[in-house]
Amino acid sequence: MARPLSFEHIFIASDCANIRVMRKARWAVEYFTGILWDNWPNIRESFEHAIAALTIIYYSKKDLFPDPSSLLADDYYKHLVAESPVHSAQYTFIRKIGYNPAPHHSMILDFFRHGTVDIGIYTGILQVSDDNERLSRFNHQCDEILHQTSSGFFVSQEQILGDLREFLSQHSGDISIGKVCSAIDFLKRCDIEVDSMHLESAIQSHINREPKLDTYSIDFSELPDAVRDDIKNRYEARGLSEPISSLMRRLAGESSWDPDEIRLLRDHSENEWLEWISSYNPEQGTRKSGESYSNVFHLVGTFLKRFASLTDDNDQAILAKIRGALGLLRARSTVDRLRVEMLFNYMKNRC
Repeated sequence: MARPLSFEHIFIASDCANIRVMRKARWAVEYFTGILWDNWPNIRESFEHAIAALTIIYYSKKDLFPDPSSLLADDYYKHLVAESPVHSAQYTFIRKIGYNPAPHHSMILDFFRHGTVDIGIYTGILQVSDDNERLSRFNHQCDEILHQTSSGFFVSQEQILGDLREFLSQHSGDISIGKVCSAIDFLKRCDIEVDSMHLESAIQSHINREPKLDTYSIDFSELPDAVRDDIKNRYEARGLSEPISSLMRRLAGESSWDPDEIRLLRDHSENEWLEWISSYNPEQGTRKSGESYSNVFHLVGTFLKRFASLTDDNDQAILAKIRGALGLLRARSTVDRLRVEMLFNYMKNRC
């Protein structure tokens, strides 16, 4: 079949010996090989595993999975907790073949249904999945090197330290900050000097992967206090340079929002707020990113309403600057005065 090596294990584990189903899996691999691996090579192994599993589920397990797409729903595992006979049998089967559902696997079902896939609608999730697979693979390699110190005395110090130094020099930007800090700490305990650029590369890669600070993971990860504080300061500095539009869309344009991020707006002047409010055009945002943004009435009105009760003087100053900008707009023309009145009516009726 010119099949991936994992296919044999999956078909044997599933007790599926149907040649027609095997051919369906092979054709799917050939199709996705031509359109995915050049741009997202790190997901190849897990994706080919998913092709084999979903081919069996889709073509030979209709009795157990009448709607295979339900496997990929966000709440699928919540149903399993209920332990109904059907979901229990489904869970037993997917664990038997070693399949872990992921949202981007819906591409595979699209191919089965239509014979083709619109890759454009999946590029975002493919990139995230590829990045995560790459991170996981290199983290595992780092663990394997460090594991040699606790699995016996058969590996020499020279080999362990040499492997670890070489790994860091090549992949410090490909593993988690925690792994880098652990590796650096181990080398320092062995009196090995470590280039500071290794930690710098890990921090910068983390910030590039995670545009927003996840305070929970940073606070509760095993990082030195100095590194943790450095990361938080970098996120804050990055946020201060972020445009008002993107901050307002997060703080007032989404149902979930982080009130701590209001501090990132403190350095914007009243004139900057005036310029943003008077020039913000949601249609421009739509053309640039493909997303639909709320209009300025919604963003400003929701923001003022959400944060009206804040007691911090610096945060109240932000609200005062916005109201000052609205006052300047009110005095600019009769139409602008009516617009400001419309905004406050919007706040009263909608927020």
